[in-house]
Amino acid sequence: ASPPPGATALPPPPPRAPPCLLAAAAAEWAARPRGGGGLVAVKVQHRGAAEMMAADLRHCRSWARFLAATEVGLDLVSAVSELEEQVALEFDFEREARVMGAVGRSLARAGLAARVAVPRPVPGLVTPRLLTMTFVEGEPLSRLRVRLGRGCVWGCGIAGGGANTTT
Repeated sequence: ASPPPGATALPPPPPRAPPCLLAAAAAEWAARPRGGGGLVAVKVQHRGAAEMMAADLRHCRSWARFLAATEVGLDLVSAVSELEEQVALEFDFEREARVMGAVGRSLARAGLAARVAVPRPVPGLVTPRLLTMTFVEGEPLSRLRVRLGRGCVWGCGIAGGGANTTT
């Protein structure tokens, strides 16, 4: 896919995490806004991605109903229903921007903003299928466990006190 007007496609970064569902739903670019400003990340939902995912989940629901009717005690219909609800949220970039802002504010109130960076949505450049946010350089949280080995995350002073998570 081509970058949106005003954005510059950058070479892909070195692999940092395994691919995820979102990669099939949207493309991301780094860009500099016209008129100046710092680097931003632009996330654009692929046309038809939400509809395709909904169709896939309808097929899963059909299989879940079939299995529920043929397998004793197997309730996959409830699991598919929950998955449908959660996946629908992943395709709403306006909601993602609101959640991103709430997470950033919560971390700031907890005194963790200096240790964990959260991108901020760029006002006026967020729609249900477009999310523009400040560009944050650094290591993704998904890599934290790899860097730390199989040791704890929350109780080791990495993200403050709390439960010792080793899974």
